[in-house]
Amino acid sequence: SAIIKKDNNIKTIILKGINENYEKNILEELIVNQLNLKKIKKNEIIISLYHAQKLNLKSGENCTFYFLSQNNNIQKRKFKVAGIYNANPLFNQTYCFTNKETITKINNWQSNQHNKYEITLNKFHNITDVTQKINDILSYNLIAKSLKKRFQSIFNWINLFDKNILLIFCIMCFICVINM
Repeated sequence: SAIIKKDNNIKTIILKGINENYEKNILEELIVNQLNLKKIKKNEIIISLYHAQKLNLKSGENCTFYFLSQNNNIQKRKFKVAGIYNANPLFNQTYCFTNKETITKINNWQSNQHNKYEITLNKFHNITDVTQKINDILSYNLIAKSLKKRFQSIFNWINLFDKNILLIFCIMCFICVINM
């Protein structure tokens, strides 16, 4: 995570490193301005429309990011806005994107080190099995978590809707039978 600043405006953000294998077709659909995702250079970011408006940033302009390093020092880095995307409000308020090499350099990581790693499945119903298989091959100090585990309260809430809809449907059928 980082703090982004332009002039006297400050916002918090999660800076997400993406590489050439990232689901760029999804991100390309969200881009507001013309941008080739394969040409994002070091110290260039893709920022959300929300942050662009709040910080009064336009494509091609510079802003400053502040990071807390592993030894609790504050690192300051200048970024150029390469593009602007627009997704759902929660996503817009949370994420900015840059290339993975920039994140690696900021954190003084080796090229194979990661903070988090995302895997996208074609079939959501396989999520529990795939998560277990990944955990079986990971070393003891790493753990894979599925979306269902990370956001369990949201999935419970959605399941509650399924039960309520069934109950409402049964009540409506009962009322229809009585009215006949």
